[in-house]
Amino acid sequence: MTLYSLPIIVLKNMNLKKVFLIIFLAVSLASCSVFTNLFDVTYDVSAYFKKASPKIVAILPFENFSDNPEASDVLRKIFYAQFSPKKFIDVEIFKVDSELKKNRIKNPSPLRSPHPEEIGKMLEADALIYGKVTYYKKKWMFFYASKTVGLFVEMKDTRTGKTLWAAEHKITTYGGTFPGITYSNMITTVLSLATGPVTSLWNYYLNEAEFARNANELCMKIVETIP
Repeated sequence: MTLYSLPIIVLKNMNLKKVFLIIFLAVSLASCSVFTNLFDVTYDVSAYFKKASPKIVAILPFENFSDNPEASDVLRKIFYAQFSPKKFIDVEIFKVDSELKKNRIKNPSPLRSPHPEEIGKMLEADALIYGKVTYYKKKWMFFYASKTVGLFVEMKDTRTGKTLWAAEHKITTYGGTFPGITYSNMITTVLSLATGPVTSLWNYYLNEAEFARNANELCMKIVETIP
């Protein structure tokens, strides 16, 4: 049995009522293909930022609240790539990780010790960027698959521990095909219905590049909010 034969077998095992229910849903959803939803960036810049704009900034390892163990590392590197062209002097990731490891600091968080001032002295940085991966997941819903990437980041002053800037963003993309309905040719319609799940399965299992595109756009939009 091939992947392409799977939807046909599923349709054969369905009773007539279920088949027409799927056709009705397809009509209701209209004949559309890939579409994208973008969510606005929520961010805040403190008044203190203007008074004490940092020069040297270090991006700490991101915390991971998603089910993907690699999500925090991937988003941190992409965020660093988007952040580097800014006016700040950034501490390179390998140096940050090396210093943290040397001082036995794992998973730094503004809610836990050591204080930003201590890490700032260690890295010779004026500010630290903390991050939390809030979403890095995918979902399959027969005719379409969705991929969601979300991130919360904040910049802390290393002298006072105050938050200089914070932002949160989430992007979801949908892949798949809602088939068109041709009443004059029901065979074509059924075959069209069969290809939708195949396309969505491809987007769910194979199109991992969508995560990278989402993450890149996510970080780009977040970095744009930094003064």
